[in-house]
Amino acid sequence: PARPNSRSVPDRLRVREIQQSDLSWLERVLFQFTMAGRALWLLIIFSPLAFMAPLAFLLDDNGQWRKAWGVRLLKALEAAGPAFMKWGQWAAARPDILPPDFCAILEALHQDAPAHAYGYTKRVLEEDMGHSLDEMFVHFDSVPLASGTIGQVHAASLSERGAEVLNGAAGPASTCKPGDKIAIKVRHPDVEEAITYDFIIMKAMARLANLFPSLEWLHLDEMMWQFETILCGQVDFNVESTKLEHFNYNFRMWKHIEFPKPLWSSSQALIESYEEGVSLQHYINRGDAMGMLEEGQEETAELNKRLAKLGLTAVLKMMVVDNLIHADLHPGNILVRELPISDGTLYQRMQALFGYKVTVPQVVLVDAGMTTNMQEGDSHNLVSFFKALSIFNGHDMAESMIGFSYIEPGQVQETFVSKMDNLMAYYRGQAESNSWVAFNECLATCMECVRESRMQIEGNVCTVIVTSMMLAELQTRLDSDCHVMQVLNNALLCKSAAIVSPLLGDLTEWYCNQEAITLRPCQTLDLKE
Repeated sequence: PARPNSRSVPDRLRVREIQQSDLSWLERVLFQFTMAGRALWLLIIFSPLAFMAPLAFLLDDNGQWRKAWGVRLLKALEAAGPAFMKWGQWAAARPDILPPDFCAILEALHQDAPAHAYGYTKRVLEEDMGHSLDEMFVHFDSVPLASGTIGQVHAASLSERGAEVLNGAAGPASTCKPGDKIAIKVRHPDVEEAITYDFIIMKAMARLANLFPSLEWLHLDEMMWQFETILCGQVDFNVESTKLEHFNYNFRMWKHIEFPKPLWSSSQALIESYEEGVSLQHYINRGDAMGMLEEGQEETAELNKRLAKLGLTAVLKMMVVDNLIHADLHPGNILVRELPISDGTLYQRMQALFGYKVTVPQVVLVDAGMTTNMQEGDSHNLVSFFKALSIFNGHDMAESMIGFSYIEPGQVQETFVSKMDNLMAYYRGQAESNSWVAFNECLATCMECVRESRMQIEGNVCTVIVTSMMLAELQTRLDSDCHVMQVLNNALLCKSAAIVSPLLGDLTEWYCNQEAITLRPCQTLDLKE
């Protein structure tokens, strides 16, 4: 793919502000009435939570009221609209703020949302593209493939005129042909307006909460800024198109990692290449069902090992080399294709010549609306954090966490460092006694320690850590022997090579792509070093 026009991805976006000075007196009155009505409706929705709180957090002995409060919060967020639903999805990925049981309850918000009518989809596309659907497509599925909080996805096949229009919009790199299948995302009606009103109310609530000293540690104003940045990247499909361009450029040397190709976009709609593939969940379930390796299952086990290493390599490259991380990597957004042996490494092709069965995977990462990037200092601290975690060094882990938290160094009690030391000493003892230590279990326990110490981590860093936890769990189920540090060293090699020379960086990335699908005996970790 061609280099994007701008290498920087928008990272300080804002919800559209309503300037009341630009409104007539009648519009201002209507605006105030709308805001008052919306605030009253939200009060009705959320007030039961305030009445249930004493039962849930003070008088509940067996946890039933606490669970009921969490379910009620879930229902309230669903009823409150898209901004609050997206906040719930975002908060579910913040174990430094919410307890694990509430994070688990709010994960249900990731399920399909109600779809809007086909007539609205047709009107938006025809208005924004300036062409009728009959002119652009020989076939258009009126029933969406999926529907989320912000929009829904349709499949379609291009007509000759449609291919011509998209090739003109996407530039010389586009190779659309008549009959090509594409995916079309369309934003739900009135989403932007509803989010604009809700953000005014949410910011007012954050300012009010900051008046209470007991809530100062949450840094709610900064939290709202982080959430607003993430949400705007999903509401405006032009932003997602830009991110896809950057992902495709960053992985241009990687044959075995793919992203959809953006073909056309507006703020309300996005047309991209339709990517075939099988959900990663299929391979995870197949690996879980295997249990102990039986005769005839060696090929499946090897494919799962390659998938684990390839996925881990891709995400660590995003974190360490590119500083642009796909932050919504659940199994539904990870598709797998099995390539012919001609697309494998030289070593794999030689294996095939001698009769070995070798399956070469290709991973496709879709739905790039939710992404994140980090400041240079945070990126350095995060690499140090993972290095310390790999050898169970609690002291260095604590220092790295302090580096990307909102607490002033002078406020950090020695108890936090001591707590992390004791925690990692426990896991270190398990590892030295050959007991199994799960990478994601270590991360989850560390985040619980951060939350108990009221050290809120910078939002983008927390998103990266949660993405790592999610991926580590998937990687463990695919291949429990895949070691994070082995892959991290390759990512660091790519970063160092890119600093020396762009050409050397490209060659190193090509090598790392080949290495990512090559199985080698795992090196044992020497905990005494």
